Amino acid sequence: MTGSQREEFEDLAISSDFDDEGLDRQNSWGNIWALTPRVFEKEYNDARKAERLERQAQPMVSDGKGGFNVTVVSDIAVYKEERVVAHWDPDLYGSWLWPLICLFGASFGALHLISWETHFPTLTELWLWRASAIASIVSLLVFMHYPRVVLKWGGPVTMLSIISPAIYLLSRIIMIAGAIAAFRRADPALYETYVVSDYWIHIL
Repeated sequence: MTGSQREEFEDLAISSDFDDEGLDRQNSWGNIWALTPRVFEKEYNDARKAERLERQAQPMVSDGKGGFNVTVVSDIAVYKEERVVAHWDPDLYGSWLWPLICLFGASFGALHLISWETHFPTLTELWLWRASAIASIVSLLVFMHYPRVVLKWGGPVTMLSIISPAIYLLSRIIMIAGAIAAFRRADPALYETYVVSDYWIHIL
């Protein structure tokens, strides 16, 4: 059995990572990521494997000195398992629909800008709300700019792909906490009971 055949055979093996046998690797929080559908990751790995096999199939080239320049590539390439944060649909990413999807995603954060002049208990909470709303828009657009996000060091620029979802999550937490905290000094009129029959709108 050749190396490529063995690798293909190993791919057919059924994983027991998610069986309930009390093993540590079966009760890992990391399995949450593995349970997420990874169709695009499978396609990505298949394409990478095809490129490797194509390089292996390249003929030897003479170096003009009676010898040959040969690049030796192992039959079994071992890749370090990557923790994938996001992998957008390759067919959708870059299409004419993608800008609309980005705008639709950013619009959720933009809705919170409606409360720009809303009363908050303190000025600090007001500006935290404003900053969080803007940060959620910008960070989401930056995050959606990357077709594939992996927890792997690739330079300062690619670190934005990892930091941006963290900023988005933090901004959402701040806005939720701010909305709940604002109830401590809510306008008393908020708790008034109105008689619907006093208004013509109840006829509708």
